[in-house]
Amino acid sequence: MEGTQPARAGNKNGIEEIEEQMCRLKRVLDGLESRKRELQNFVATHKQVLAPIRTLPSEILSEIFLQYVKHRPTGAWLIARVCRSWREIAISSSRLWNQIDMDTSPFSANISAATIKSMLSLQLQRSAQAPLHISLPFPWPPALQLMETQKVAILEALFPAAHHWREAHLCLDASELRSLFQRLGANGLPTSFPQLTRLILFATSFSGEYTLGTVFRDLPVLDELWYFGDSAGPATSLGLQGVALGQVKKLIIAAHRSRYNLSDLLDTLQLAPKLVDLRFTHCIFVAGPGDGTRTIHLPNLVSLRMSETDDSLLRYIASPTLQRLRIQSAPRFRPDLITGQAPILSFLSQPGLFLTSLELRPVLKSTERLLDILAHTPHLSTLKLCFPDSVDRLFVDALACGPGERNLVPHLVYLELEGIFRHCGRGPLVDMLRSRCSPGPLCAVTICGDSEVHEMPRLAGVEITLRRVKS
Repeated sequence: MEGTQPARAGNKNGIEEIEEQMCRLKRVLDGLESRKRELQNFVATHKQVLAPIRTLPSEILSEIFLQYVKHRPTGAWLIARVCRSWREIAISSSRLWNQIDMDTSPFSANISAATIKSMLSLQLQRSAQAPLHISLPFPWPPALQLMETQKVAILEALFPAAHHWREAHLCLDASELRSLFQRLGANGLPTSFPQLTRLILFATSFSGEYTLGTVFRDLPVLDELWYFGDSAGPATSLGLQGVALGQVKKLIIAAHRSRYNLSDLLDTLQLAPKLVDLRFTHCIFVAGPGDGTRTIHLPNLVSLRMSETDDSLLRYIASPTLQRLRIQSAPRFRPDLITGQAPILSFLSQPGLFLTSLELRPVLKSTERLLDILAHTPHLSTLKLCFPDSVDRLFVDALACGPGERNLVPHLVYLELEGIFRHCGRGPLVDMLRSRCSPGPLCAVTICGDSEVHEMPRLAGVEITLRRVKS
């Protein structure tokens, strides 16, 4: 028992030494843990700096940004917020800022007119001398139902940069134009757009002092004009009076709910002698006392399309250079479609006409009149016909080519027929196609019909596409 006391004291001292060593080791471990965390934070902080994209030259980054902005016009604003270097590249790249698209704009209806104007002015400043692509659509996006003061603020910011406009899609009415005129003054409202090549206008209620011609008087390189009118009520002015159309090659007029004076249209076409492509959609033109004897000559017109538009308009147009004609009739205009007095016949009788493509939707009810039309178009290579009901056997037989016979449209390469073939039968249709493809030039056919033509035999050298329609 006497040796027990010193042993206990020695063990106690040993435990204390061990605990002291453990404390030292814990402090070392804590220090290592702290150092580890510092290094981890350092790596995390500088990880983005070490990313491969950080090594790309600014010129390549600028091109990448440009591709992104093409699909998202407001992307420049987002890119400029990522980091300092990206912001510097974005601000120095003028092409990133030349698309002003209110469809996808960063603005909203609760932003004041002054803020909108300030943001647009900043974007125009960053776009420098780059050609501008502007879209102020109609209808306005649901998130951007702006008041007139806000719309005028947008126009007030954009119009002073008119000399940089390349493409523009605008919605204007007389009241907005009047407010813009009052704000900018007679000398501040631009009339010259030296770089504008494509203009899309949705215009309403133009009359009196403030018209589209007040602004768009000088368009030296304008190649394409789309005009959408919306003016309910009796026949009114078309609204394009005074607009410079001398260089326009493509003109599209759509008149939803509108009735326009025919004389205004004829005056407009007379000012566009270089037209190559002319299209009408949902148009109603009301003839005046002196319009019956007028004829507008379009010496360069190649393509004419009329959709839901009265085909009597053809009486007033002469174009021997026309190659493509498409007419989509509307029952409200001509309940009997094309009658014996059809203006299309007199139109196709123009001397020297070399029509190569004809599309009629729906085709006229009179098979004899249809055959008469085809007899006036011997140079057709493309023919598209939509029958309102059954396809007449007489038409199919007349289109067949027989040896020693005078064949209709002998140069036909593509044929498209839509209708019900139950009464005509598949046999006559197959015989007609076979007669035209051997040895004729026919090489492609599209048949959109009922179950009668759901299956067709293969014809050597002819690609046949079949589609179903409801009986």
